[in-house]
Amino acid sequence: MGHGIILALLLLTANPKVSEQVVVTAKAGSAEKTEVIDQKTVDKFTLLNSADLFEFFPSLSLSTRGPGGIQADISFRGARGNQIGVLLNGIPLNNAQTYHHNFDIPVAPEDLQTFSVRPAASGGDLPYGFSGQVNLETGSNRKERYNFVYGTDRYYHVYAAQYGLSYLLEGSDGYRPNTDFHTTNVTWQGEQNGVKVFTAFNRKDFGAQDFYAPYASREKTETYLASTTWKNLTVYGIRHDDTFLLDRDHPDFYKNVTRTVRSGFHQEFQLPGNFFLSYDFTANSVSGIVLGQHNDHQLTAKGATVLQAGGFTLRPGLTFVDSSRDRGEWMPFVGIYRMAGQYSLSIEASRTVRLPDYTELYYQSPVNRGNPELCPEKAWNVNVTVGRAWWKATFFYRNESGIIDWVRRDAIWHAENIEHSRVQGLEVTAVAGEWSAGYQMVSRNSSIDLETKYTWYAPKNRWVIRYNGKDLSMVYQFLDIPGLPNASVLDLTFFGTGFYLKIKNSLDDSYETLPGIPMPGRSYLFGYRVNGPLLND
Repeated sequence: MGHGIILALLLLTANPKVSEQVVVTAKAGSAEKTEVIDQKTVDKFTLLNSADLFEFFPSLSLSTRGPGGIQADISFRGARGNQIGVLLNGIPLNNAQTYHHNFDIPVAPEDLQTFSVRPAASGGDLPYGFSGQVNLETGSNRKERYNFVYGTDRYYHVYAAQYGLSYLLEGSDGYRPNTDFHTTNVTWQGEQNGVKVFTAFNRKDFGAQDFYAPYASREKTETYLASTTWKNLTVYGIRHDDTFLLDRDHPDFYKNVTRTVRSGFHQEFQLPGNFFLSYDFTANSVSGIVLGQHNDHQLTAKGATVLQAGGFTLRPGLTFVDSSRDRGEWMPFVGIYRMAGQYSLSIEASRTVRLPDYTELYYQSPVNRGNPELCPEKAWNVNVTVGRAWWKATFFYRNESGIIDWVRRDAIWHAENIEHSRVQGLEVTAVAGEWSAGYQMVSRNSSIDLETKYTWYAPKNRWVIRYNGKDLSMVYQFLDIPGLPNASVLDLTFFGTGFYLKIKNSLDDSYETLPGIPMPGRSYLFGYRVNGPLLND
């Protein structure tokens, strides 16, 4: 109740800010301004890593295993990390080995032009968004910019960009033993004669204390990405290398080295008469000490149109996915939209399918058993939304079947299709002056009661309250995660002329987002940001 009073006071003490009207196209369904982060927002709130970005939305939450989100699983409206699509400039980053690598995003927050969230009910761009998808779009990085940060636990963040090239070094000694990490990001993009080229590289080397088992583990990942876009055609390739040591002090005890390669192309067509068509072809190759060698390919075709009828805007569409690992699947979607005075109304629904990843299929260890007989997960998604210029409320419902999780049977975890479940909830967002607030409630009704690894560690209730003023910005999160103590996490940033002080978890709350992995306490970060030449002539 206290958090509801806080939200009410925020909205009563500030003037409503009018956001843009909803525009429905055949390519995309409804989109609200409050669902997009742009580069100005990144600067205002000094978002320093991907964890800061994803925690900005009430619909997204992270199960974090290290500082700064060095390894984190994404949850969208109660779904797990392998049930949300992650797109970078339209390129799918979802890892065929395991969704634990979907957070290996090879760009810095400073590189982004926009970061947006889209529910699956509106009809996703690609079949990786079982519950929804996030879309990261980079800017040109033509202008000279810098960001230098140093703080608690010898944290450092060095960013520079110019001429289409950006470079990031980030790291820390860690907030507890074996949580040190070091990250390198390099991107370059350019355009010549209408041909756009984008390249990115990411390396993470981090202590993985208790990440997957009670050991002093170590992990190193590298991501290489290159894409070329000409008119409406994009061709891309991604390579991801993963080296995992179960015990860093005894590297020969258990070591897993895996390489995944994805190549593909996609093309879009905006046709006369409000018709939209697209197709996407991807080929995956997975090779590793434990997983062995596997190859697959997948073709996705999507079509949609926009119709007007009796004051309603209709957006019906159909997606077809044909994979070498399973039979073809038809996934229809539809959206119905209407303005009623100052209110916008929408109903959206879709069918989605997710194939198991290769860890779920073939992973073998002393305590884990993959299952090559797993069937795809399937779901029906429904959103009902009402809103005005400064607020929006969405009721969402997801009817899931064949959900895959790791079930403990004796001392071994087995990958199984375990359940039929219904996920429903409410999400409310509001913008008023320099304040914004969001609340999400998620309820899951499951058909069985088993000890599983991942399914239920998503917040049941979550608040995100933000403020941005001339000299201060604030992001507050309240987390109510089943089975874990409630958490209140408040990040504050004080601004000067170029200089700033950021206090993470300023309330010094002791909390977890996964059992047994405590999150960092209060930390102080001192920064200096320049949007322009570092040294004036």
